[in-house]
Order: sequence, then C-alpha cells, then structure tokens
Amino acid sequence: MPWDAKRDALREDASYLVQTSAIDSLSAFPGDDTLAAAMRLSASRHPLVRGYAYICVGTAGRLLGDEERAGLRNRLSAIRETDTFAKICLLESLIHLGDETPAAGLIRMFGRCNYRNQCAILNSLSDVYPEISRSSQERIRRFCQELADRDMCAAVQEAYDRLIRISRHRL
Repeated sequence: MPWDAKRDALREDASYLVQTSAIDSLSAFPGDDTLAAAMRLSASRHPLVRGYAYICVGTAGRLLGDEERAGLRNRLSAIRETDTFAKICLLESLIHLGDETPAAGLIRMFGRCNYRNQCAILNSLSDVYPEISRSSQERIRRFCQELADRDMCAAVQEAYDRLIRISRHRL
C-alpha cells in the first residue's frame, strides 16, 4: 500500500486496528509527512495507536539532525503516558532518538508487566540493540543472563530468544 493510501487510512478510518497497521508501516516512508502523521496519532485515545505512533516518531526521527532530534526527545519526554504498552513504545522511541537512559527503565519495568508487555519490552530491546552504546548493550546482556533461569511462557521465551540471538550476533 503506497504512502498516500496509508495516510488516507489514518485520516478517514476510525478503526484503531487500521490506524495501528497504517502507522506501523509508515516508518518505511521517513519524512516530514510521516513525522506529522505520527505526532498527530501520538495523541490518539487508543493506547495501541499511540504506542505505534511513538515508535514511528522514533524511527522516522532518526534521520533528522541533532537539534531536531533533541526537540523531538523533549516533546516526547514531556508526555506522561499512563498505558504500559504505550509507555514501552514511548521509551523505545526515545532510544531511537538517541537517549539511551530509557533502556534501563524498560529493564526495570519487566518484572511488573504481564506477558504481552514483557514481549513488547524484549522486542523493543531487540529493536534498539544495534543502535546503542556498548555499555548499554552490556546492561541488556546482563539482564538476559538474569532472565536465563526464569520460567517463561512461550511468547516471552520467543521474544527472549530473539534478543539473545541479536545480542550474540552484535558482539
């Protein structure tokens, strides 16, 4: 589906599932239009839409200059997200924009989350792993070692295994 069709789906369709799908794939079309659409949807009343919009802001914002990325980080940092999934996505977005401190927040949240959000945290850490410093990567590897002996449901185990593969591949 081309960008114009995705933009139209975002504008015209009230279904949060269609909006979520469209905003998720908009990251493949970085630019001002994508950023504007993602920022608009980050104010959605549905947490799933907000979460994917935050991630889109982060991934599209990676191509901006330092000053513009800092401005986006400041705007996103000011958001007080109440939904756990959307907060996970917001923290991932901040990492994409160059602030690595939220990685520690994701790790701290893990034990308090249900299995879906645990998967989201592990997937977020997998997605940002290649972009972060060696010290942050080492923190994630230590976190993985702590999780190694835990009992996990199949979905969390799959996300964990993906993170392990990525962290070993990037050594």
